[in-house]
Amino acid sequence: MTEDTNEDFLPGDPNEMSVFERMQYAARAFGVEIKDPNPDCETCHGQGFKGYDQTGVPIPCHCIEPDITKATKEKYETRQMTPRNRKERRAVIKAKGKIGRLEHELKKITDTLEG
Repeated sequence: MTEDTNEDFLPGDPNEMSVFERMQYAARAFGVEIKDPNPDCETCHGQGFKGYDQTGVPIPCHCIEPDITKATKEKYETRQMTPRNRKERRAVIKAKGKIGRLEHELKKITDTLEG
């Protein structure tokens, strides 16, 4: 039985690789393709990461994230916002109650038709 080492995953010595190269290989391991950093990015200045978190892991910049496809945009646009005030919350609860009652009545009717 062989042990898995970094040599199987990384093409070279991790200490000699740049932070962005290590991020690229980690992203490929998870099946995610990231873009090359934008040299004109005001956040990361072309490095591809903003800085490090408390554990020492680099925080990726928004300029290397993959492009959002139309399907992804539609997925987020169809998400319902939660009501912010009491009046809106009560209106949502009332509408859900009506829908639930209609579904229950529809089920009763279909049961009587089948039986």
